[in-house]
Amino acid sequence: MARSKIVNSIFWATVLIALLYSSYRYPLQINSAQTSPTYSDTPPFLQAAKYLLLAAACAVIAVAAGGLYIPRRKLGFIALYLALLVCPFIHLTFDGEPKHLAFAFVAAVAFFVSLSVRAVTMSSIDAFMKFTLYLSLLVNLIQIILFYSIGRLPALAYEDTLSVRFGSFLDDPNGFGALLFLLLGYAFCSPRTLVNRLCILGVILSIVFSQSLTAIAFLVFLILLWGLMNHFKATVLILMIACLPLLMPVLFGDFRPDGSELLDVVLTSKEASSDAHFASFKVANLADFSVWILGADGYSISESWWVTSLNNYGLIWTAALLAMFSAFMWRLYNALRETNSQRSKRVLFAALLFSIYFVVASANLPFPTVFPINFIFMLLLCLFMLKKVQEDEASR
Repeated sequence: MARSKIVNSIFWATVLIALLYSSYRYPLQINSAQTSPTYSDTPPFLQAAKYLLLAAACAVIAVAAGGLYIPRRKLGFIALYLALLVCPFIHLTFDGEPKHLAFAFVAAVAFFVSLSVRAVTMSSIDAFMKFTLYLSLLVNLIQIILFYSIGRLPALAYEDTLSVRFGSFLDDPNGFGALLFLLLGYAFCSPRTLVNRLCILGVILSIVFSQSLTAIAFLVFLILLWGLMNHFKATVLILMIACLPLLMPVLFGDFRPDGSELLDVVLTSKEASSDAHFASFKVANLADFSVWILGADGYSISESWWVTSLNNYGLIWTAALLAMFSAFMWRLYNALRETNSQRSKRVLFAALLFSIYFVVASANLPFPTVFPINFIFMLLLCLFMLKKVQEDEASR
């Protein structure tokens, strides 16, 4: 029992180190000089340090655990997971390109630490999500106040422009936008207190302030879906009113509604990013049958993860990864339907909403290579697929 508690403490220490690692960015103004006039590029040692810390954590937890706890009924999943890990490491061996580690190494660490623990309680995951919720909103509020009071810019921002994007302690608006859907799901299923309502409002506003069009579009979709399921007539009426400005140019010729200039600015600023999504996708690569099996040589980067995956690891690997992700989301959905515990419901719903956004939005953003978002997702996947998550005795 004592060993199990020590291992679980190391496990959660590893999770917190991964979660908070990027928090040096905002106070030290270190991220990318290309996206902010006040920031400098991240030194190579800071880029590598997270991998060294995760490797050290694996070594410590291995010594403390004294072995791996492998569920025999999950050997099929384990075999698939290991097969998916092997491919990027094979490419790394032949290409010598460290970018292959961005997903594979983090996924390997999540897998190893999950196998090192006997079980993780639902209450501990609940506490982790609550901590992350409060920390995220508090730090984001501080950053917004500092910007509007003294002009302190976050990592993705330019003075005297609309492009000021807030990413809380991650200082990464796109990554933070993904994390916010974990927190939105958690807050939405929590008891309706004044603090809870403020948290839901804070998460929604944080998504808006992130200026991640992918996150905002997904949020709008969720709001419309919720409205149609609960207030169908009112939602349809609101949609009709919202669509009226689209008819103005037709009804009134050259009439341009107020705010259209702002929309043009936003869309123009995103045009280069959207053009880059599929710029690196070389369809000709797939003419070579070997590419379908192992992917192409080298490492091609695209803003879309699924395009990156097809280019580098081929269709078979990409389909297998998507199948594993889909099986994970299906398991979360079934567990959510079966549980009667309120704590389990909010944890499962948070994980499910986060996972759906992670997988869907990866068509537009490379989330499997974005740290620590990729680590959190793969950790949740391993814990639930290996059935390491246990209900607390009090909640059964």
